[in-house]
Amino acid sequence: MSERVVGTALALALSLVSSAAAGEEGIEFTTPKAKEAHKTYTKTQERLKADYEAKLRKARDEYLKALEASLKEARKAAKSDEVSRLEKAIEDLKKEGATVSKEATKPARTPATTEKGPGKVTFEGRNGDSLENAIIIQGARDEQEGVDAEHWWLRKHFPGYQPKGQGLLHREGKAYDKLEIVLPDGKQKEVFFDISSFFGT
Repeated sequence: MSERVVGTALALALSLVSSAAAGEEGIEFTTPKAKEAHKTYTKTQERLKADYEAKLRKARDEYLKALEASLKEARKAAKSDEVSRLEKAIEDLKKEGATVSKEATKPARTPATTEKGPGKVTFEGRNGDSLENAIIIQGARDEQEGVDAEHWWLRKHFPGYQPKGQGLLHREGKAYDKLEIVLPDGKQKEVFFDISSFFGT
């Protein structure tokens, strides 16, 4: 198995899982049977992806050991061409492993939903526990209404919370609010909102 085959297999498997998951994002069923089926399907996707990544990681490690052992032999035999090929293959394989590990540590994205807010405001996206899962505020006429909507959402989802701090963030042309709050039990939490639709209005 070459390093190109390993990389292609990983990309194909992850793209299939990602494509299937993307097709399910934004779905919010109301019937219990459909909701339960969707939940089961999503969990199965996540389990299969984790199983595949674990098996591929093991195969990559074994392949790397074999290449490193072959490199030692090629150096002893003074086979310069083979040494160059093996060194390149080992370098590419290590880079691929580092990339996959980095992707695996990214915060998991929660299922997308749409929630009705005050007036014409809606909350789209996810649960706000990270920038990747930011709650997208739509329908706010200006910044004041947008800020009011943020606190409306917080009161609904975290009754009795106390505000602690706020920060404005920018990423890839979008604007975000990071709100720091203290829950009634004393725990602190950060909630992220995508405010691009009304920021600066």
